[in-house]
Amino acid sequence: MRFEVKLKGETYFVEVEKCSPITENDFALFGGNQGKSTPVESQIEIAPQKTSSDGNTINAPLPGSIVAIKVAVGQSVKKGQVVALLEAMKMENEIVSPDDGIIKTILAPKGSNVVVGDPIIELG
Repeated sequence: MRFEVKLKGETYFVEVEKCSPITENDFALFGGNQGKSTPVESQIEIAPQKTSSDGNTINAPLPGSIVAIKVAVGQSVKKGQVVALLEAMKMENEIVSPDDGIIKTILAPKGSNVVVGDPIIELG
């Protein structure tokens, strides 16, 4: 198949050769599991996570930088409401509240760098 691709004002013609499907025996995932692949879903830690019975902590789902906090301490929030924006790989990701509640503490203010699982906001 031949495709016409335009990139930054330039036109390129790309030809793609049909090939057989890749199987798990054709590659090693992350340099270790030769012949065995691990489903991507099982490698992703999903935020938010409950940390204790007396409150919820909304955690970072991926590493990045907090570019905005959309709530204030004491504010009431609804389940699914955007509470923060996290920039990762030049994309802004909305961080939402897992439950209805009140913002108890902002643990990672705007400008903070976070890694997967770092607490961002505590709900009370």
